[in-house]
Amino acid sequence: MIIKTALQNQIRMNPIRQLKTLIAHITVGLLILTAAQVSAQDSSADFYVATNGADSNPGTLDKPFATLTRAKSAVRDAKEMKSDKDYLIYIRAGYYHLAEPVDFDG
Repeated sequence: MIIKTALQNQIRMNPIRQLKTLIAHITVGLLILTAAQVSAQDSSADFYVATNGADSNPGTLDKPFATLTRAKSAVRDAKEMKSDKDYLIYIRAGYYHLAEPVDFDG
């Protein structure tokens, strides 16, 4: 009788354990997809800005711009050649001093 009751409890808990396992697998899968997407975005940007960059640089991953103003100028120049393309600027982590707001629409 005790063995049968313990087995019944284990069977009743099994779906809960399965659900927890499924949720854990989905969570890990989503984290992996998010990390892959961030990595893909990082390597597919058109221009890069970093606190250790220089506005004389070409704005690439290895040689980023230093300011958003320079990146805005680069996008405008690029838009003259390909006006129908959207451009992505990847801003690396850090503190950026802005003397005035950067307006990409104007």
